[in-house]
Amino acid sequence: MIESNIQEIIKGLDDLGRKQLPFILRETANDVAFETMRDARKLVSMRFLNGIKLAKAIRVKKATKKKPEAEVFVDDYVPWKQNALVTQERGGDRRKKAFEKAMIRAGYLKQNEIITPDSSIVRGWVYVQIMSQLHLNDKAGYTANETKRSLQRKKRKRQYKEQRYMIVTSNKYAYTAEAGVIKKRRTGLAPGIYVKRVVVDEIKNVRILKIGRKPHYTKRWDLQLIVKQVYAKRGYEYFSKNFDKAMASAWK
Repeated sequence: MIESNIQEIIKGLDDLGRKQLPFILRETANDVAFETMRDARKLVSMRFLNGIKLAKAIRVKKATKKKPEAEVFVDDYVPWKQNALVTQERGGDRRKKAFEKAMIRAGYLKQNEIITPDSSIVRGWVYVQIMSQLHLNDKAGYTANETKRSLQRKKRKRQYKEQRYMIVTSNKYAYTAEAGVIKKRRTGLAPGIYVKRVVVDEIKNVRILKIGRKPHYTKRWDLQLIVKQVYAKRGYEYFSKNFDKAMASAWK
């Protein structure tokens, strides 16, 4: 005698629609996202200088019940990694930094110019001093006026040196601060930001930041393309794996 178990089948299909299908799609999205992250990190590691360090900024936000879509992204928690990867993933011009925006507002920098270190890394407190001395006090990403407590803390750590800065704009004008007043004069120095330093027993203006024209970056990698390639290659495989897992759970 064959006995109908139609109610059990309906119950199973209802469970499939309400619980298992969202699970299948969510887990498939996560599988595709993590494989995309691995492929993208591998590509960046091979294609960029310091690529292994840069690649760590490529991360995944997993799909959850509340947010069912997975996301592969470049983490902007470490700005220099984010800027380097995003700029050369999109191509074109990089975004202006906060310090550059303050320079533009003050009239020291043109819209088509950027600032880059001349030969070595410039520490954050140097930008703070420059902004304070040269009246860039709009707090565009930096605290332009240091507190007494901050100054004392830096002196104790031997990180702080009171330095005098000079901006040379692309039209060959030099700007310095003397007794709180900005002085302007003609100069033959190359555009950039200079600091007075002792060089072989002589005080000289040493350039620490360059002013140059905004570069145009060539697109060197494409995160969206990697997602599409992974999905085309492995999407059905991941869906089938998660479907089998869901079926095994639904019909227990």
